[in-house]
Amino acid sequence: MHHRALGGVLTTLLVMFIPVTTGGQRAKCRTLYPPYAITADEAQYVSIPHAEWTWDGRMLASKHSNGEGSLEIFRVRMNPGHGWPPHRHFEADEWIYVLSGAGTYNYWAFEESAPTELSIGPGHVLYNPQGQLHKVWNNGSEALLLLSISKSLAPFEVLDDWPDTPGGGVGYVPHVAPWELSCAPGHEVGEEEEAPKSADESEPKFPLGEKLYDGSPLSDEGQREL
Repeated sequence: MHHRALGGVLTTLLVMFIPVTTGGQRAKCRTLYPPYAITADEAQYVSIPHAEWTWDGRMLASKHSNGEGSLEIFRVRMNPGHGWPPHRHFEADEWIYVLSGAGTYNYWAFEESAPTELSIGPGHVLYNPQGQLHKVWNNGSEALLLLSISKSLAPFEVLDDWPDTPGGGVGYVPHVAPWELSCAPGHEVGEEEEAPKSADESEPKFPLGEKLYDGSPLSDEGQREL
């Protein structure tokens, strides 16, 4: 195993994920397009209950709130001495842009025999291919602010330490991601409403509930043939 000295700290962080994601239920939310303009402070707040002092963030866009075709954009604040242990995203690549602060970034490329460690700071862009193990940790004295962008951040697997091979190890796969435990502002379902029951029902619609053009042939006058 690699970096065993951090094993106890990472195990503690891993345990923090488990009560939230095993006991928590996916919130029933309305599926809507994201706002045309928004500040981070207006976006959905995401944290681990009773452990907000480790990291928290703002979900600017997600499949849970904006539909299956949405990108997922997550602004994360990691406090000093905390971060994300080795983990991997199963369904898509991930890009991370460092906004401010300092820390370390570890990744284990499939073609390498051991993880690589880099010091990171403002302006760094980090690329994580689908399924690649990586870790981000704040070892500085101020908050580490990141912007994570992916077609699908979940499902993901969290390990308490590096495995023996880049594709090995068995970690914990939450059945509910932290940002799925609540709704983005304005996406809450009222008492008189029911949450969408299927992907088709929850697909964002154009005004009047009809798409502007569905691909059907047009007549000479430019009207759709029915």
